[in-house]
Amino acid sequence: MVKTTGQNDITVKGLSRAEVYKFRVRAYSISGSKKLYGKYSAVLKTATAPKKPVLSVKKASKTSVKLSWKQGSKADGFVIYMQTGKDGFKKVKNVSAETTAYTKKNLKKGRTYQFKIRSYKKAGSSKVYSKYSKTLSVKLR
Repeated sequence: MVKTTGQNDITVKGLSRAEVYKFRVRAYSISGSKKLYGKYSAVLKTATAPKKPVLSVKKASKTSVKLSWKQGSKADGFVIYMQTGKDGFKKVKNVSAETTAYTKKNLKKGRTYQFKIRSYKKAGSSKVYSKYSKTLSVKLR
């Protein structure tokens, strides 16, 4: 049991990073000095966010950039984002948790590219994302 409350929502604190948790609830009423409990709800599966990755970016060739990062705590994968010019960031690639580097090829000389990455933890069919890494820029000459 986590907590008994008269509220419709609750915040559970002190959970570990990048862990999957399961919760269920049930209602009760008080009749005299007895608590009468209802049935349990369906189990809700959720996760806590992993630690944000630490990103490094360097020019690999005249038309490619190599990204590398330190693996976050117990992440299930990473999502890499890139921005060119004034366009917003666009997702470049999803990679597995075992991956700690990626080379973005076929870029254009003379342009500046910005990159950021975030990790995620799977909880059933959904994902819980970390904060974004620091945004790093590289100009291809």
